[in-house]
This record gives sequence, structure tokens and C-alpha cells, in this order.
Amino acid sequence: MDESKGKLIKIGIIIACLVLAIGVTAYTLGGGDDEVVLEGEFLVECTQCGESYSLSRDEFTQKLETAMSEGVMSMTSPPTITCPLCGEATVLRPQFEN
Repeated sequence: MDESKGKLIKIGIIIACLVLAIGVTAYTLGGGDDEVVLEGEFLVECTQCGESYSLSRDEFTQKLETAMSEGVMSMTSPPTITCPLCGEATVLRPQFEN
């Protein structure tokens, strides 16, 4: 009797672990409202000259579209845009506020 009771307890623990794993997976994959929305102006840094400047959402979007249409940028590479301060083709590094 003890052996069958032990098997039932082990099966119960396995089922509980599976249910927990499915719940955690559903919770972490279920979200979808973490979209990044670019609003207003944001600060970027030129990787060539190190200077920072701000771009509006529309300016940044237009520069990205131009880079994509010219074949300068792919979906897996960072945007290469001409810096208005030094004139070099550069990768823009966003500057986030703390």
C-alpha cells in the first residue's frame, strides 16, 4: 500500500510541475503590449565623433526609410545614417534617460 501511495504522490508532483511550467510559459509569452512607441524627440549619439543630438520621431523614421531604400541597412544591422555634425556615415546609438 505504501508503494502505490508513493507512486501517486510522485505522479501528483509531476503533474503539478507540468501545470506550473505551462502556466509560466503562457504568462511570459502571453503579453503583447510591450510595443516600443517613439514619441516626441529622442537623443542619439554618433559613434564616429561622439557628439549627441536630438531627432524627432518623423526625422528618425525618414532617415531609416532612406537608409533601407538605399540598401545601406538591413533588418539585422543597426541603422547607418550620415551624422549632421561630422558628415560621416555612422551608427546612431540611442541615449536613454535614467
